Amino acid sequence: MLRNCARKQEQVCADVTEMKCQAVAWADCGPRFDSTGRNRCQVQYKDYAYKSCVEVDYTVPHRKQVPECKQVTKDNCVTDWEVDANGNKVWGGTEKCTPVTWEECNIVEKDVDFPTVKTECGILSHLKYADFIEGPSHSLSMRTNCQVKSSLDCRPVKTRKCATVEYHECSMKPQEDCSPVTVHIPDQEKVHQKKCLT
Repeated sequence: MLRNCARKQEQVCADVTEMKCQAVAWADCGPRFDSTGRNRCQVQYKDYAYKSCVEVDYTVPHRKQVPECKQVTKDNCVTDWEVDANGNKVWGGTEKCTPVTWEECNIVEKDVDFPTVKTECGILSHLKYADFIEGPSHSLSMRTNCQVKSSLDCRPVKTRKCATVEYHECSMKPQEDCSPVTVHIPDQEKVHQKKCLT
C-alpha cells in the first residue's frame, strides 16, 4: 500500500455575539444647607478728642567743642654772650628783657544752650463719629455636594470572525509491484495425421 498525503488549508467563518462594554461616569449632586457664623459690619459710635496746640520756645543743652582763649605774658630776653680764651661762648652776666603778651587758645567741650520749639497740646472738645466694626451674625448657606458614580454600559454586538485550519489529508492506495517472472507454459507439438480407409 502506498500512503499519499496532501497539506490542505481552509478558512471557516461564523457570526459571533460579543458583549461590548463602555465605562460610564456621572456626578450625583444634591444641595446641602448649613447654618454658619459669619461677621457683618456694625455701627459703633466713638469719641474723638479734638486738641488745641500752641508752640512754646525752650532751650536744650547741647555738648559742643568750642575754643577757650586766655592772655599769656612772657619775657622776651636778649642775653649778652662773650667768647673766652678757648673760643667758647660764655654768658656775660647781663640780659635785656621786654614783656610780650599773646592770646593762647585751646579746644574744650562746653554745654551750650540750643534754642528750639515744641508743641504743647490740650483737649479742647470731644467729637462723636460713627465707625464700622465686625460683629457676629448667623446666616444660612447652601452648597452642592457631589458624589462621582460609575457603571458599565454593555451591549451585544455581532461580529464576523474567521479561523484558518491546516490539516493533512492522506490516502492509502494499492501499488503494483511488478518484476519479471519466468513462466513455463506447456506446449505440445501437433502432428497432423490423416487416416485413410482404403
